[in-house]
Amino acid sequence: MDTTQKNLVSKAVAGNLGHFFIVNPPGRAKDPKKDLMRWVQDVVQSYFMANESKTEDIKNNEDILVIDEEMINKKFYDKSIVDLVSKFLSHLPTRADRKFVIIEDLGKMSDIHNNKLLKVFEEPPVNATIFLINPNSLKVLPTIASRAVFIRAMIRQQELGQSNLETWVKKLEKKNMHQFCDFFKTRKEEEMALAQALIDRIEPNTRAALFRKAQRYLKEHAEDSIYNHNSYSRLAQLREIYLEVSEGMGLGANS
Repeated sequence: MDTTQKNLVSKAVAGNLGHFFIVNPPGRAKDPKKDLMRWVQDVVQSYFMANESKTEDIKNNEDILVIDEEMINKKFYDKSIVDLVSKFLSHLPTRADRKFVIIEDLGKMSDIHNNKLLKVFEEPPVNATIFLINPNSLKVLPTIASRAVFIRAMIRQQELGQSNLETWVKKLEKKNMHQFCDFFKTRKEEEMALAQALIDRIEPNTRAALFRKAQRYLKEHAEDSIYNHNSYSRLAQLREIYLEVSEGMGLGANS
């Protein structure tokens, strides 16, 4: 996770997260809608993970409402979006102390529906946070903009499919521990990408201890990697997690 995501999760856990955010893409993004949805979902899932309430499918969490093409497959959102949000926020959260609404595309919302949701954006009836995604960086109505906190998400473009664990195994399979550490020593972005790829492949219910170990790595060593302190110790721990995950999946990583 990047610094902005971590700050949002920390504020949510502390009960200090704002009610309404508009999320814009960085200067370049291959698929801004998909990338921004993933970025926001990582924040929301991390909040529920901190409350021991994470679900594998974000849409199976009754405290999260995702409004996307799968739910509303229309060129423009209609009155149904207003009804959906209002109904969803008419009940208290059940899993933790906050509900989340994720709206995939600001460009599909008409001025009429934006204005109908103004009160909800400004002050939801229950403890909730709305993320309105703006993949095309459209100009936002002044009435909406005045109530929102704007975020420019940092999307890391994973080269060579680095989020894919099989690709990592092919890249690392002939490296011993020292070669592994030397490879990542000056590649902190790739180090975090591998760590995230590993945690994404661990089933938290059946491999809880390993999942917690990978979580701790991401949480405790992200800052350490910036300053490169104790890098071999840190990277040896990453390799240990990598071997456990890849061998458990039968990917044949070297030991």
